[in-house]
Amino acid sequence: MGIYGRLLHSHPLLTKSITTGAIFGGGDVLAQSISKDPEDDISLSRVATTAAYGAGFQGPFLHFWFGRLEKIWPGASVQTIAKKIVSQALVYAPLNVSLYSAWAGYHNTADDKNDDAVELAIQNAMAKAPSIWMDGNYFWIPLNVMIFSIVPLPFRPVAVNGGSVVWTTYMSFRANESLEAALL
Repeated sequence: MGIYGRLLHSHPLLTKSITTGAIFGGGDVLAQSISKDPEDDISLSRVATTAAYGAGFQGPFLHFWFGRLEKIWPGASVQTIAKKIVSQALVYAPLNVSLYSAWAGYHNTADDKNDDAVELAIQNAMAKAPSIWMDGNYFWIPLNVMIFSIVPLPFRPVAVNGGSVVWTTYMSFRANESLEAALL
């Protein structure tokens, strides 16, 4: 089972939260590395903001979300997996993408001491979330088929975090791009 498995057993919420925060922070570092000018430094405040979202929302939410899905639809039949995937795509994903887009938008504008940071965060989420969510379906639905089919419940958030390395890089890039670029 290893040390990580023991930590998942002894401190499941804390372990998943810390892991998710690290994955989100790492994904943002990758997104910045890919999209920034070579002369620019990595924004540590943006990395911290992204990691905080992962640890404070995503990790705990996934812990309870997967537990709830398993209680509602236990097992791994084709029909059960389909219900879980539809729930992921229609409930969890839009919520997560919208909240993260708003979170990133707020922190991008709040850093500039902008008095309209909340309004701009909402505009950011409304402009970007639908297309990010749609792109996410192409990525996550096939991955979720595998996760719900073969990954044991305690390890599902960890499996999602594996996919999140790629997804968070993309989502961080998209959520942090300028609003003008998103509307083009």
